[in-house]
Amino acid sequence: MLTRRGVYLHPLTESAPLATERLERDGYVLLRDGLCTTDQLRADVDQLFAGPNTELRRANDGRKYRYVALNRSARVQELVGNQVILQVVEPLLGEDCHVIANTAWRNPAGLQVTHGGRNRRCDAKPHIQRPATVPWPDKIPGPLFVVAVQVLPVPKPVESGPTGVIPRNHRSGQAPPGDRSDIAQRLRASERVHQLSPEAATRAGERSRARTVVGPHEPFFCDG
Repeated sequence: MLTRRGVYLHPLTESAPLATERLERDGYVLLRDGLCTTDQLRADVDQLFAGPNTELRRANDGRKYRYVALNRSARVQELVGNQVILQVVEPLLGEDCHVIANTAWRNPAGLQVTHGGRNRRCDAKPHIQRPATVPWPDKIPGPLFVVAVQVLPVPKPVESGPTGVIPRNHRSGQAPPGDRSDIAQRLRASERVHQLSPEAATRAGERSRARTVVGPHEPFFCDG
């Protein structure tokens, strides 16, 4: 568990939520209540897909993805800063952690997936693989750099290809088969090159956490 003190992250001495402990230990946790009204969220996502994909990245993306959804949905933007999520992930990433990707997905059963996301992958780690014969000490928590949060407004049957998780594989120190890892990296101050639309920036206002959770930080902020 971590906390930000000045520039650096330090061990957190206070107790953390049970969900945070499970996430750190097992690599996943299921949160069932308090995130949002799923019918309203689904209505917003349906509206995104009803319009054109203004941020198309790949030829087959239009049917399945809408990137940076918080730019076009105030409800999605509120969800990104929801305290139910933040109180779980902040003890692992620091109180100034922020979103690096915000994609709305549609993955209908029977739709062939052609991009690399269908394969096994490990986001953001391990940067240097540990030999398989060298176990990670249980008394030393493994550093976490990215936590993926998936919100399901509708049930996700196996036929739709939901994301699968192998419990505790984040402590293996080994990369999965293939050569894929998803992580966004920035080289300049976040407030200068973030992905917010003017409308989303206005919704964030001047409330410090509402702004930093979606990207804009003070100059010289360090992503790490």
